[in-house]
Amino acid sequence: MLQVIRNAVLNAIYSFKPEIAISPNEILIERPKDVTLGDICTNAAMVFAKKVGTTSKELADAICKELIQDPNVLDTSIAGYGFVNIKVCNGYWRSLINRIILEGNDFSVTNNIGNNNKVNIEFVSANPTGPLHTGHARNAVFGSVAANLLEKIGYKVTREFYINDQGNQIKYLAKSVYLRYLELLGENISEDQFGNNMYCGTYIKDVAQKVLEKYGNIFQNKEESEWLNVLCKFSLGCLLDNIKSDLKDLGVVMDVYTSEAALCQKGLVNEALEILKQHDDIYEGILPKPKGTANEDWEERPQTLFRSTKYGDDIDRAIKKSDGTWTYFAGDLAYHLDKIRRGFNKMILVLGADHNGYVKRMKAAVSALSNNQANIEIRLYQLVNFLENGSPVRMSKRKGHFITLKEVVDRVGKDVTRYMMISRHHDVMIDFDFVKAVEFSMDNPLFYIQYAHARICSVFKYYKEIFNVSDVSYKDLLQVDKSSMLDDAEINLLKQLSFWPEQVKSTALAVEPHRIPIYLREIAAQFHSLWSKGKAEEQLRFINKNDKEKTLAKLSLLKAIQVVLSDGLKILGITPLLEMTKD
Repeated sequence: MLQVIRNAVLNAIYSFKPEIAISPNEILIERPKDVTLGDICTNAAMVFAKKVGTTSKELADAICKELIQDPNVLDTSIAGYGFVNIKVCNGYWRSLINRIILEGNDFSVTNNIGNNNKVNIEFVSANPTGPLHTGHARNAVFGSVAANLLEKIGYKVTREFYINDQGNQIKYLAKSVYLRYLELLGENISEDQFGNNMYCGTYIKDVAQKVLEKYGNIFQNKEESEWLNVLCKFSLGCLLDNIKSDLKDLGVVMDVYTSEAALCQKGLVNEALEILKQHDDIYEGILPKPKGTANEDWEERPQTLFRSTKYGDDIDRAIKKSDGTWTYFAGDLAYHLDKIRRGFNKMILVLGADHNGYVKRMKAAVSALSNNQANIEIRLYQLVNFLENGSPVRMSKRKGHFITLKEVVDRVGKDVTRYMMISRHHDVMIDFDFVKAVEFSMDNPLFYIQYAHARICSVFKYYKEIFNVSDVSYKDLLQVDKSSMLDDAEINLLKQLSFWPEQVKSTALAVEPHRIPIYLREIAAQFHSLWSKGKAEEQLRFINKNDKEKTLAKLSLLKAIQVVLSDGLKILGITPLLEMTKD
């Protein structure tokens, strides 16, 4: 039906302006807020009227005339300034069951949008000097679900982690590990030997133990020059292995790990500057004093600057520090030049809210380096507050001065962690209550969704017992007469299921994964309501021991619901449960 509506809209538009080029994907179709007006609505008349040189009312009339020719359309009406509302016959909604069953997880696929074009999603990209914390968990889940959604609409997605392994922090990491290594060898190491830039978490002791196991005491009493580079590489490798392991436990596997140091060694910073110089985007200048700063040590000084204001930034950006070394932003230029050269004209970057200042400069950099051919979308996510029955919780600090991702996953599991981290809009803080997140209660949204899926599984199991069959035949579900499904609760559930492909598409294009759990909760709510109605109204019960045909009709609806719930949970990276157990 959605395709029928899009075709009707396009035909109406062409009747006014045949030469106009409009993609069907530009046409928004949704359910009306007031369902008494219709089953489906579109604002296409309001959106395209000006482009075709007519009024929204005239275009809406033309759309209605096209729509009413379809035998499944019962009625159309126009509301407001051109909203077209459409009522569809119940037979159409019932016919969707077979399509959903046959297509399975492909029901939500719309390959023609991405058309196999490449998109790069960079997420997590944690500083590799320590374990992942809860902020990284939210970043990781957001990025991985966004990637799953974009693949659903036809993009070829690369999941990427940028390793910030260039700079003094890696040297300080190695020095910290060396002190703990000496401590393991029996030397007396005081905490005063760890300066402000050193790393003190217990995980440093873990790395030092691995150094001792691999190298023995060969670095003891040696000059820094003899062990620094070795320990830089070894420590970085250990911590990256831990990061990859923690991500895997969360259900996240990256396609690419890109090293900042490797990019710098290739000379990509200089190459990026040469490209910018060709467009007169690099100059020597003096930046104004940062607003609101009280730093008395600040002084005006000439610097190498990128003319980022030319591309919409608030101020131009420094490329070199006063000591002649590259700024972090210079490394970002090299990295995104590398992405562009790998063919990524569409990029998504997931960062914490404290990186708000990066948004305009990164957009400017990508525009300048690609000659306005590439685009980067940046999503900023807020913090996660951890609670225990409503009270702030302090967990083990064994890994450092924060709650680690591993601690959270070890306590509540992968699926609960993923659901909680994606349950709210990325710009809203999350309250993660360890007790409520795992309780067997209809107030727990993940339980609510999983219980719907498990309940459906239980109905199929009961059917096999009652009718003494080994399995439920797909052929029977497809061929059974479904005309007995007439109740509003059943039809409304089918209407909601019909919008699953549209939900996936709109969610992917907006890069707002939290919409998926909202949709799944609505499907679960309608299913649980139908289950409850069946207790009072015999004709709505899923199993009728005396009528196998009507039972199969009900099961075909349940199978369609199960397909959508399962598909949605898998997009979220969550395993659909066949039964609910407290183990």
